[in-house]
Amino acid sequence: MELETVVQGVPAFSTWSHTDRVKLFAWFFHTYEKKEYFEAKDIKRCFDQLHLDPPSSISPLLISLGKKKPKEVLKTGAGYRLEKRVRDYFDSEYGRRPGTLPGHALPFEIDRFPQTIAERVPDCDPVIIQFVEEAIRCFRADAFLGCAFMIGAASERAIGLLIQVFGDCIADEGNRNKYVSKMNNRMISKKFEEFSACYKGCKSRPATDAALSQDLEVLIGSMFQFCRITRNEVGHPQIVPDLDKGVLLANLGHVVTYLERIYGLIHHFQQTGVVL
Repeated sequence: MELETVVQGVPAFSTWSHTDRVKLFAWFFHTYEKKEYFEAKDIKRCFDQLHLDPPSSISPLLISLGKKKPKEVLKTGAGYRLEKRVRDYFDSEYGRRPGTLPGHALPFEIDRFPQTIAERVPDCDPVIIQFVEEAIRCFRADAFLGCAFMIGAASERAIGLLIQVFGDCIADEGNRNKYVSKMNNRMISKKFEEFSACYKGCKSRPATDAALSQDLEVLIGSMFQFCRITRNEVGHPQIVPDLDKGVLLANLGHVVTYLERIYGLIHHFQQTGVVL
């Protein structure tokens, strides 16, 4: 599997931070190049190969990942390797299924997505499912601008519910009131920024579930930003966006997991509460 092919199957990769790209590259080394260890020069090679502007220095980035709690990379005398929890997460999100590219749905699979969402997330908001259904109809009709807009609408609705539930579950009344006041009359992008900042300081974030503990930055944040930007380009165009059918299919292919993860966080905070 070539690096370019792996990246092609990752929605919103262009919006990913250097840190998240480094973790994906490390996973690529372990999974497809069969490297047990990697070094900073290997990471640099990936940035160069994809014609991406690299971070000014890669070694400090790897060191910071090794100092996280819990650690995300492990340093040994032979080099670096991903911590198993992080590697398992990337396996579950971007590992290859037989006959498909990583992250890509087969065209015939998308018609079942609304049913799959209802099965995996029984309490999913029906408005979200309606937007997904409409996105599929648009895709089938080659109405790609409409498809992108509907995916963005479904995404915004789901993120809005996550932001709302997080606030409702804040245990301390003073902190809850501050959170609500910051959210009032703000655009969804600003609400997500405030939510992300509060989430980072949250003492009751998921800790034992590898997927949920990684999700906000790696999957949810990047997918949300890509959907939001694409929807804005369609809804407030300066020029007609040139949307690739394959990219839209890839994003449709991640909608089920995206919603499943969002609702996973919603259910977590409903059960544990939010402690800031």
